[in-house]
Formats: sequence, C-alpha cells, structure tokens
Amino acid sequence: MKTKVLLVLFLAASIFLIGCNQKEQTKKVEQTVAKQDTAKAESKIDTTAQKAAKIEVVPDLKGFWSGKFDSRETSFSILEQNGLNFKAVITVNYRTVSKQEIEGTLDTVSNKIAMKDMLHSRAKGTYSATLSEDSKSMVGVFTMNLDGKKLNFNLKKK
Repeated sequence: MKTKVLLVLFLAASIFLIGCNQKEQTKKVEQTVAKQDTAKAESKIDTTAQKAAKIEVVPDLKGFWSGKFDSRETSFSILEQNGLNFKAVITVNYRTVSKQEIEGTLDTVSNKIAMKDMLHSRAKGTYSATLSEDSKSMVGVFTMNLDGKKLNFNLKKK
C-alpha cells in the first residue's frame, strides 16, 4: 500500500513538473513573437516617416540664376513661386537679346522641372530640366514648338 501511495505521489509530482516546464516554454515563445511583432511595427513606422519626409520638401527656387542657353550667356529669374509652380523670365544674349516669360512646375519626387514659354513668338517652346539635389543648379533641354529643334541649357542659382 505504501508503494502505491508513493507511486501516486511520484506520478502527481512528475505531471506537475512537466506542466510547469510547458508553461515556461510557452511564455518564451510568446515573448519571442511579441519582440518580432514590435520590431516589424517599428520598421514600418520608420519607412513611412522617411517617405513622408522626402515627399514634403519643396525647395525655394525664387531668385536669380545665370548660365548658358545654346552656348549664350543667359539670365533666368524666378519671380514668383507658389508651392511647386513658378513664374520666371529668361533672357538670352543673342545678337538681338531674347526675353521670354515662362511658367513651370517642379516634381519633387524626381527633381524634374517642366516649363513653357508664355509669350507668342516664332522661338516659343518647352523646357525639360533636372534640378540638382542641393537645388542650386539645373540642366536641361529646350524644344522649339515650330520645328522641334533642341537646345541645351544649364543654370546656377546665385
């Protein structure tokens, strides 16, 4: 009879210890899963914040720019800027000075600038440029509406 009681006590103690060990393993697994979920959530937050910060930056383009247009001395003044849109005047020093009013738009994601001449003339056209990362220079191509002739330009902000 003593043997049976001891056997029952031994079995009860074994079951108790096995149950406690399983609870500890379950807790460890739950803690590991919780840490992984937290790391994933933090990573998503960081990525979203980086995208938002990159999209929101609108550089100040207003001011005086100078450079070359078709290998000629050129001045370019951005007079008004309203967000991504701007109005400017370009003056190219050909034998006869050429002056043209321009309207343009900046795409902050690609740093591309699209512009067009506003005054009617035979040399009226469109401009396609890339703004430098520091927003202090642009390089592009002017395309004449009349014959599709392309002229290179580069400008630096003063």
